[in-house]
Amino acid sequence: MHISWWDVPSVMVNPTVFIQLNLVAIQWMI
Repeated sequence: MHISWWDVPSVMVNPTVFIQLNLVAIQWMI
């Protein structure tokens, strides 16, 4: 999973959105 430096504050602000974005990225990889 690609993680950028801006993902860190995003997780601290709203981890739920970050998880949803990861799920979308996983679906694209599949």
